Parts: sequence; C-alpha cells; structure tokens
Amino acid sequence: MTSPFFNGYIRGDRSSIAVHLMEIIQKESREKITIMADVVLVEPIFGHWDSLRTKPTPPLGLLATARYVAREFETVLIDERLDENWRESLKKELDKSPLCVGIHSLTGNQIKHSLDVAKFIKDNSEVPVVWGGAHTTLLPEQSISDPCVDIIVEGEGEMTFLELVTALKGGNDLKDVPGLWIERDGKPHYTGPRDLIAMDELPEMPYDLVDFRDYLPLEFEKPTFYIESSRGCPNNCTFCYNKVFHKRRWRAFSADVFVERMLKAAERFDAKHFYIVDENYSVDTKRVKRISEALVGAGITWTTTGGHIPEMSTLSDEDFKLLEKSGCRRLYFGVESGSERILKRVGKKLKMEQLFDVNKRLSKVDIIPRYSFITGLPYEREADLKKTVELIMRVMHENPKATITALATYIPYPGSDLYEDSLRYGFEEPKTLAEWGELKMERSNMPWLSRRDKRVLESLYFLSFFIDSKAKDFVCTKLLTLLATIYQPIARYRMKHFFFGMMPEMKMSQKYLERAN
Repeated sequence: MTSPFFNGYIRGDRSSIAVHLMEIIQKESREKITIMADVVLVEPIFGHWDSLRTKPTPPLGLLATARYVAREFETVLIDERLDENWRESLKKELDKSPLCVGIHSLTGNQIKHSLDVAKFIKDNSEVPVVWGGAHTTLLPEQSISDPCVDIIVEGEGEMTFLELVTALKGGNDLKDVPGLWIERDGKPHYTGPRDLIAMDELPEMPYDLVDFRDYLPLEFEKPTFYIESSRGCPNNCTFCYNKVFHKRRWRAFSADVFVERMLKAAERFDAKHFYIVDENYSVDTKRVKRISEALVGAGITWTTTGGHIPEMSTLSDEDFKLLEKSGCRRLYFGVESGSERILKRVGKKLKMEQLFDVNKRLSKVDIIPRYSFITGLPYEREADLKKTVELIMRVMHENPKATITALATYIPYPGSDLYEDSLRYGFEEPKTLAEWGELKMERSNMPWLSRRDKRVLESLYFLSFFIDSKAKDFVCTKLLTLLATIYQPIARYRMKHFFFGMMPEMKMSQKYLERAN
C-alpha cells in the first residue's frame, strides 16, 4: 500500500512534496535554533483589558527591547497571557542556563504578575532577572532592592539590553554599560545615562519571536496590528511620567519610514487595521498630513492614540477629510477633566472651545473621537467631577459617534509633579514592588477620598464602559456585546443623574475583574 505522501508524487504533484519537505526542514531548523536560548523574555499578565479583547495586544515593549539582541543572541519570548503552562515553558528554558531573563513592568497590577514570574525564576535557577519598563525606570533605587530584581534597564532598552547581554556573555563588568541600575556593596549603583535613540535608525522589531496571528485582536471587525510611530511628548502635564522617562522630548519615525513599515506589516501579517500606540501623535501636524496622504488608497484603516486637541484644532475641514480618506477611523484625545480649574492645576493646555470645535467637525466625517478622563485627583471636588460628566454628555450629544475611555481613577506615577502633590495630600508611597502591584485603576484607595467618594468613582468607572458603543471594541462574545447594548440607556441615566444606588450589576462585574486580574 502506497503512503499518501508518495501518492502525491505518483500523481505528479511535485509542488506539494516540495512544500512538505520545506516545512520539515524549517521545523527541524527551528528546533535546532531553540535548543539553547541565550535570552528569555517573559510578558506578564496585564489585567482584565486583555481578557476583554478577542486576542491580547502584542508585547511591543519586549519586542522593542529585543530589536538588537535577537539579531546576535538566540532569544525566546514566553507570554503568560497565552501560555497556560508558562511555568513549564519557562522551566525548560531555565534548565538550559540562559544568560538572563527579561521582564516588563508597568505600575499597578502587572507588577504583581511580574513578581510571580521573577519568584519562579529565583526558585528554579541562578539566572539573573532583568527588569525594564516604566515602573522600574521611575523608581530604580527602591526596585533594585527587591530580591527578585537583579538588574534594571532604564528607559529605552534597545541598545542598553544588547550591551548588557554582551557583557554577561563575556563576563565583563556591568558598570561599563550605561543605562543600568545594579547593586554594588549592597547599595543601588547607577551606571549613567544613555542618549535617546533616533527613531529612523531603529531596525524592524523581531516579530518572528512570536506567532503574530495570536496578537491581532479585532477592531472594526478587522485583524488589528499594533505599531509605534513616535515616542514621548513635549508637554508638561503634571500627572504624566513623560518628564522622567522621555525627558519631555518627542521623537518620531519620519513619515516615509513609518508608512513603509506600516504597509510591509499589512502585507506580511494580513493586517487590515492598525492601532498606532503613540503618546502624542499630533505634535507635528505636517507629518500627520504627510502620513495621511501616503495612506490614501492603501486599503487599510487605522486608529491612533495621543491626539492633542490644541494641535488638531489647527487642522482645516479638508485636513479632516484627508484623515478620513487615508483610513483613519478613530482618534483618541486626552481631555482629563470637564473642569477648567482642574485642567489648570494639571498643566493641561486645552481650551473647551477647541474641544467642542474638533468634536463637531469630526461629526461630519467618518472618524470616531474617543476622549479620556482622569478622576479621583487629590484636589478634585464633586463639582469638578459633575462638570466632567456634563462634558461627556455634551460631546456625545453633539457628536453621536463620540466615545470615552473608562473613567479610571488616578494612580500616582512616580517622577511626575502630581506625584509630589499626592504625597502632600497624604499618599503613602508603597515601600515595595509587591505593594505597588496592588494599585488598581478600577478601585482607588487614595487617602483624600472619603468612603462615598470611592463608591462614586467605582460606580463611574463601571458605568463608563456602557454609556457608548465602545464595549463592542473589547468584549469577545456576542452575548456580552448584547448585554452591554441593553444596559446602555440605564448606564447613561445613572451617570447623568449621579444615581448609584442598588447596583448589583457592578458587584458582579467586580468579581469578574478580580478573576481576570
């Protein structure tokens, strides 16, 4: 009896045989390559946001960190969000004695999961644990004292991480690698600053470290590719970590380079929609228009964060039509508060007439504005909070497409001016990484908030998920989408009238979030 493989050959289907042989060769090649990894990267769970999407967002921070390292060292990336057996996967790599394991850190819930990963590494190996990301950059001296932290890569990690791994490979002294925090004689030691990177000089991310089909969540019912076009922001909002992390500098890929990389990713991964994850996309409006012009007719759509209303208000109606023609479907804007008193206190250079103007003009094109707000600031009063709700209701009335992000409560970010204010208002800085990991956006325990304040903020956070159409962007089942649609008029009524009594639905939601976190 002839095997199916040789049946294909007898039928003359040589192309299928060639493909089959190539797949076998590639598989064996991959297996040989991953026998011994020099570097292991682990993406910890972030929280309930990823659990609400159809697929998790890609680990862009770790992929960026591996830009140079993956070119010179065998690198493996394990994602706790996707790998239910991540401990087993990580143990297999630890048994091969890699040079180091890298972990990402973000202030709040992710730290809790990062610590779980680090403790597992410490319990099962002597491999050094390298931490990177915003939190350890903002609080390096406190972080390096934790027994689960051996090395901290400060700020942008691309070149620093490459030089670190090279030094570990050669057994060289880490003090000669700028951009690190280590311990010397039981004390934190800083190896010195590193210059910020010129964006156009950066090579493409090593996307082949993961199966990117696992990281294309649906937006507008399209597989969505997350991509970075710029870094930093020149503004000085008092709540932002940018002052420390990016030194208030804004840098971007040139329009031509960015569009080229965007279109290559569209072809390679069959991505139909792009999510641009910038902190401030609109700094250079000439660049904004140049990118838009290049994308007209490209057959893709896109969304961007980091829209800054003062700059975007200078665009003409024709410019907004250009954005629409280029495939722009959603723009995110940081508004922060409906109270001009609060805006002044946080250094937000925004005039309400600019917001209303941009909102009305966007109502005339097929672009959804999404506005973000911060609640629970140390000097926010209920009157300020009500002005925020009034503003939300107004922009949704004047532009029915308008949506808002979840009304997250303020978390003091180290390094920001508002952080210093928070300390003066009674905030006690967590003394350990574990304590930082207990901070949650959906539930604030700041000392300036009364019991009633906390109840109001938690209620607003919950209701803000349902007052517009954004639930369908996140929830991954038709049933949840249907329930969100049915609940929308109730959520709007409760928010508009500050009616938060008898909310069993919120208690059910909190139980779900606790499991997801």
